[in-house]
Amino acid sequence: MSNVLNNSNLIALEKALEAAGDVITLVMKVPAPLKSIADQVVRSASSVPANLAEGQGRSGRDRLHFWRISYASAKQVDNHMRLLARAGAINPAKAEEALSTFDEVRAMTWRLMNRNGSSHTLGHPTLTLSLLAVADNRRCFLSLYLTAAPREPRPHGAENSR
Repeated sequence: MSNVLNNSNLIALEKALEAAGDVITLVMKVPAPLKSIADQVVRSASSVPANLAEGQGRSGRDRLHFWRISYASAKQVDNHMRLLARAGAINPAKAEEALSTFDEVRAMTWRLMNRNGSSHTLGHPTLTLSLLAVADNRRCFLSLYLTAAPREPRPHGAENSR
């Protein structure tokens, strides 16, 4: 299971590099009045693969923190690119094409952040149960993570020996 997660992580990083390259190429010739927005696109687009890579090298909360930054930066790229396209500073069709790649990156990053309810078990399925509790007129969300451990195989002929 570990290899599958590492491979999906690498795919997200490769997609992020591709998407960032496409977007940066599109905004290179944005006219002066909108240049500051184009500069922000370059910074946020390059932040996506950088934070995915840094998160890959971390564990626990640190890993999640960098993946969240990556996800938020991808959302920022989306917003700024749509603004530049509406302002006529970039080709809307090419912007939409690049943004569809960023959408894939966001989906992969979301999956990385939320796999197994964010509880990194040893490949065992995890059930997440969220409850709403009301105490002292305050709403509190409680989460319970249940991990299903694999059953040990029983020897042949031991079906009724419990």
